[in-house]
Amino acid sequence: MKDESQSSGRSFLDFILHPVSFIHRTRRALRGRVRLRDVLLEAARRGRVRLMQSRERAALARRAGEESAARLTAEFAEKSAAELVEHFRVRASPKFLPGFDAANKATARVQRERFGAETARLIER
Repeated sequence: MKDESQSSGRSFLDFILHPVSFIHRTRRALRGRVRLRDVLLEAARRGRVRLMQSRERAALARRAGEESAARLTAEFAEKSAAELVEHFRVRASPKFLPGFDAANKATARVQRERFGAETARLIER
């Protein structure tokens, strides 16, 4: 059986560059186009990123096993799925972002004040 690092299709040693790429980058660094310090810093940065990603994946895998489903309040937990759908379809409040209603009314009023003739022509059409 494969260990967890290989089960995701990636090996623990994937951070090592392909030999041709490694040789190309090493030669480029030795020609002076990239400073050795920068090469080492970039290698360290990539190693840290890879380590953080693997830790995050492991934490997510651990959490997936836990009870992570959304929990309903007691009022809704007792209802069936059909009852929940019906409740949210016919409810009167809360409305989606109530500020939009006030903004629409204010915008309409300002439009009628500033562009009265144009608004009237648009409404007539």
